[in-house]
Amino acid sequence: MNVTNIIIIIIGIGILIGIILFIVKLKKTNIVYTNIDILKAETIIAFFKQPDILTKLNENKNLLAVAVKKDENKTCALCLFDKELNEVKEKIKVYKFKKLDNDLSTMFTDKDMIIIQ
Repeated sequence: MNVTNIIIIIIGIGILIGIILFIVKLKKTNIVYTNIDILKAETIIAFFKQPDILTKLNENKNLLAVAVKKDENKTCALCLFDKELNEVKEKIKVYKFKKLDNDLSTMFTDKDMIIIQ
C-alpha cells in the first residue's frame, strides 16, 4: 500500500463516521409530521401547552416556543429553541398545510418565524 491509498482509506473512514453520527443524531430528534388542510393558531398554541412542553418552558428560561413557516413547501415547524445554546431542543412537530387561518396569518404577517409567548 502506498501513501495515497492510505490517505484515501482514512478519508473514507472519516466520511463513514460522519454519516453514522449524522444518522444517530437524526434518530434522536423526535420529528412528527402531520398533514392538515387549514393550520390554525389554536393548533400551534395547543402544541406548546402540552404538559411536558409547558414544564420544560417553565423550568428553562433559555427555551423559546418557536414556529417557523416555509411558504414554498407550505410547512410550519414547531419546536423549542435554546437561545443560549443556539439550537433546537427535543420535540419538533411539522405541519404540512394547504392554508393558514386568518389568526395565524395575522400572527406571521410577513415573517417566517414567530415566538409564542
